[in-house]
Amino acid sequence: MSVLWISRGRRTFAPRNLNREIMKLKIVFIISFVATVSMAQVHTISTPRFTRPLVEKWVEDYKKVAPNVQLRILKGCGCIDESELSVLPFKGDVQDDTNVIFFAKYAILPFTATGSEAEKILNNKKLSGKRLRKIFFEHEDYATDEELTKQEKRQKQLVVYSANNPASLSEPFAGFFNEVTENLRGRRIAGDDAFLTSAVIKDPYGVSFGTLSNIFSLDNRLLKSGISIPSLDTRKELEAGLKEPISLDSLIPLLEQYPAEEVPTGMVGIVYKGYSKEIDDFLSWVLTSGRNHVHNYGLLQIEQELAERQTTKIEAVYTAQTK
Repeated sequence: MSVLWISRGRRTFAPRNLNREIMKLKIVFIISFVATVSMAQVHTISTPRFTRPLVEKWVEDYKKVAPNVQLRILKGCGCIDESELSVLPFKGDVQDDTNVIFFAKYAILPFTATGSEAEKILNNKKLSGKRLRKIFFEHEDYATDEELTKQEKRQKQLVVYSANNPASLSEPFAGFFNEVTENLRGRRIAGDDAFLTSAVIKDPYGVSFGTLSNIFSLDNRLLKSGISIPSLDTRKELEAGLKEPISLDSLIPLLEQYPAEEVPTGMVGIVYKGYSKEIDDFLSWVLTSGRNHVHNYGLLQIEQELAERQTTKIEAVYTAQTK
């Protein structure tokens, strides 16, 4: 672009068409910028409700670290086939699969409605791991009604509620007790595990199980209104932490320190498809800065050694893909 400058006395100015040329350049720049942003890859994430608040926090914080990386959380609990990254619960001790990055642990507790008939039945005797298994699953132990004890007959009145979707806790919960989801008693509801609380509150004989973030308020750190955790026959340190008023912040360290057969636990991981440098960087960030938030959102920390193995795994995938 050639510009003709005209001088009149001491004043020097450009003709009016210079302003037009500058405006054209601005428009071209804006169009180029918008096109670049729109062409950037959007990385989709699916997550069940019990980890959604944490994932939302990640997306918010990571935007400050890498403003050009676009992360979008899918509506609903999502499905592994619909997203590039899928947050999922895994049962107990899992294989260190190459396409899964484990970043935290979940803990599952049984619950019922406060003041319900189910609460009276459950609190008649402390719940051991064996008794929990009989309550939630169909068993050969229930051969005939005549062979049941009075307490077991009362337990059969309970209505077990569980969720039925790809990210449900039903499978890892069953796996913890060496069972399969087909053996779960009671009623299955469509949708996320978070909806089980309302189903149980409406049924005087209802009982279910949920992660800490589903049954505790993340704001005041106490049990959600109308929810009760039955007495567990567990070690005294953990039993004391489960007495009301139960605080989420005091309970989490106890669950980390004292694993119990009455409290199902397992890994929470991110399943990822394929490879990209942006995903590599994001997952590495999750295992460092991102893991600092897990307690705030009702999850347990994984061991530092496991976290370091996950970081090494990400680096190995990066090396393999860029050769």
